[in-house]
Amino acid sequence: MFDARSNTPMFGSVRPKKVNDMRFTFNRPFFIIPLALLFLFNALGGDMSIGEVWAAKSSSGLTSVGLDSTGSPSPLKSLSAATFTLPQELGIIQESAEVPNSGRTVIHIQDAHCNYAAQKSIAEILNYLTTEYGIYAVNCEGAAEGYDLSPLTAIPEKDIREKTADFFVKEGVVSAAEYYAVNNPQKVNLWGVEDPDLYLKNLKVYRDSLAQKAEVDKYIKSIEYILNNLKRHIYSDELLEFDKYYTGYKESKIAFKEYILYLINMAHKRMIDIKSFANIYLLSQTLADEDKINFKRANNEKDEVVDKLKNLLSRNELEELMVMVGKLKTERISQADFYAYLMKKAKYVKLDISGYSELQKYIIYISLYSAIDRTKVTKEIDALEDRIKTSLYENDTQRELGVLSKNLVITKNIFNISLTGDDYIYYKEHRETFAVASYLFFIDKKAPLYKISATLDKNIDSLDEYRDSMDQFYQISLERDKAFIKNIKFTDHDRPNAIIITGGFHTENLRELFKNENVSYVSIMPKFKIEKGYESPYMKRLTGQRTALENVINTAIPAILNLAVVNILSERLAIVVVGRRNLDLFRLSVLIVAALMRKEPFLLKISKDSYIGKEKLDEDKIITFAKAEGADSPVTATPLAPAAGIGQASAAIKVLENGSLVFELTAPQAAQPAQALIETAEPSAGIIDKGPGLIGKLVDKNGNVITS
Repeated sequence: MFDARSNTPMFGSVRPKKVNDMRFTFNRPFFIIPLALLFLFNALGGDMSIGEVWAAKSSSGLTSVGLDSTGSPSPLKSLSAATFTLPQELGIIQESAEVPNSGRTVIHIQDAHCNYAAQKSIAEILNYLTTEYGIYAVNCEGAAEGYDLSPLTAIPEKDIREKTADFFVKEGVVSAAEYYAVNNPQKVNLWGVEDPDLYLKNLKVYRDSLAQKAEVDKYIKSIEYILNNLKRHIYSDELLEFDKYYTGYKESKIAFKEYILYLINMAHKRMIDIKSFANIYLLSQTLADEDKINFKRANNEKDEVVDKLKNLLSRNELEELMVMVGKLKTERISQADFYAYLMKKAKYVKLDISGYSELQKYIIYISLYSAIDRTKVTKEIDALEDRIKTSLYENDTQRELGVLSKNLVITKNIFNISLTGDDYIYYKEHRETFAVASYLFFIDKKAPLYKISATLDKNIDSLDEYRDSMDQFYQISLERDKAFIKNIKFTDHDRPNAIIITGGFHTENLRELFKNENVSYVSIMPKFKIEKGYESPYMKRLTGQRTALENVINTAIPAILNLAVVNILSERLAIVVVGRRNLDLFRLSVLIVAALMRKEPFLLKISKDSYIGKEKLDEDKIITFAKAEGADSPVTATPLAPAAGIGQASAAIKVLENGSLVFELTAPQAAQPAQALIETAEPSAGIIDKGPGLIGKLVDKNGNVITS
């Protein structure tokens, strides 16, 4: 699941302050393009009354909606990009286009890879789309062709299946689409849209870049240190202040509200009319109005108006009012729509609201906020930054240093795989100014004037070569977009439609490709809230680091490859990326976690006769897995004697060779047998002789029993 979005801030899904809640944060979602931290949506902190970004309600786990339903979903609504709506709590429609004479429509969901809150939100969006619109064709980045859901769908108990799948979502191993499909197999068909060769090239570029990471970081820091020193001598105080805010914002150290207020204040100081930046102007008005509203009183006045309407409306109208109030509380209607409805009803029954001054101010505030085109705010911020900087520059030296400083920030994001689409366009248009020679020329000319020591590494020119190599990552990402369009699957409705889930870096390019292919589209940005202290496992998965469970299993199994970030249930691509052995290891991990979710200890025996390359174990290894009280992850006890496995779920690894991991699962006689699919690397191998005590025996392609 590569991506290329950045942690560069963007005014995305924000909600205005609600009158019934005094605690709000205006979290600035920022996009991260790690290989595919490409759109790692995140929420930045800081109290910000105008909204809680990315959604809000967090639950203890993902929930499914009816695995056991049968038949294809029946669409309740006709899908049209022009009329499509989405419940407010799920996400925002960032952009939509009804292409003339188009016979197909795509719903594009922007993904924050491996982020648990984002996956939860996407699963809820999928449930809405499949239930309300009957869209069953779900296309996924990080996968090729069909999926094999059996490692998880084989778990017979619905609640255990949900909990087990949820565990692997938290670990960053299973995606939202896979989770939803596992728990609702009758409602969706998953399809991978990747070209495997392009995907592997993208992965290779990133993995290769890690070899130079320490060297690259050293070079960038050395240039940054000298430029910062020069700024103290060359910049005015106002330029230094602007540079501090700009850099802090780009590096996600300064929250959106603080930065936008700074820009607005600077625009006033420099006599720049912000009315020419329409959406920033509206945003400034909402922020100004916020300080003038007593939100607690406005909420009380809203309740008073509702109470008066209850006594003035007919029974049917009263029921309608209560439905609307319920939708507001559950965030299934926007505040603007609710208050428009409320005022319409008040006018209808001739209820005088002139005495509700705080409520009236709040309604104006909401109306202003609703008029903001959030998709244009980022571009306006870029333009306003340039206007302010231009007004602050006093000479060409300051201007030249400003360009070098901006380019260095972008260079840093290039190597961090955290670049926005707009910054990548800027880089392509000004590539020559990013050369190390540009920095050296300026430093050699200016550093001596201020007696600044400016000795740089003799090999620093290598930075250009490494940057050119990283550019391939973005070029390949754009090539993969073409493969997505070519490989996408649609429903067989009268008007075909489809869902596609990709990282945010792909968004703008995909929109253009959809238009070129005469396909209407809706682009959705999910809402989700990042819990304080949460760390996404994305980069760990991408770089091949193991989960805690994998580490435990591998303590006794040498030479097992690590999992990479790929849709693990998309077998064609997963086999290429992670290898058959690691797919088998995932299957074993599923069995272990499912047992723990049943509150059964799990005994794993690795036979000393297991063969891995040229390595053999000195003795049998026996590991007991148990779930600590209140823990989310499995933990292990010290090795036990084989007899300790009696009455527990257990497995024995018999062979590790030729890229396969062969194991057999046994369970207590009294336990209900899990319909576990255990297989060898042989394509035609299968399961025989299922019974209450022995879940399955492994057979080779000729039907010969491999394990007893």
